[in-house]
Amino acid sequence: MHVFIQTGFDYFTQENPSAKVVKIFEVGFGTGLNALLTAKAARKRGKQVVYKAVDLYPLGGDIFNRLNYPQILDEIELYRAIMQTGGSNYCILILSLSFKR
Repeated sequence: MHVFIQTGFDYFTQENPSAKVVKIFEVGFGTGLNALLTAKAARKRGKQVVYKAVDLYPLGGDIFNRLNYPQILDEIELYRAIMQTGGSNYCILILSLSFKR
């Protein structure tokens, strides 16, 4: 969380308070934790996020179902929505999240 949210997302939104949209590109989507944490941070700050990620070797649904991120962060539905994307051989994820304070 420190690198991706605190020194990335938080830093950008503090340095650019008038920015209406935060655009993020992630290489290596992995478990989707960065996307989930970004969505939570965006909702907290009332920011719109366009989040794009690519992963040549996405994790299978069975692995996602065993992760406890959504329970720990109390974001089961949001995590499920994020994980609905991608293909069997590669993953290209494009999320557009809009939250109001």
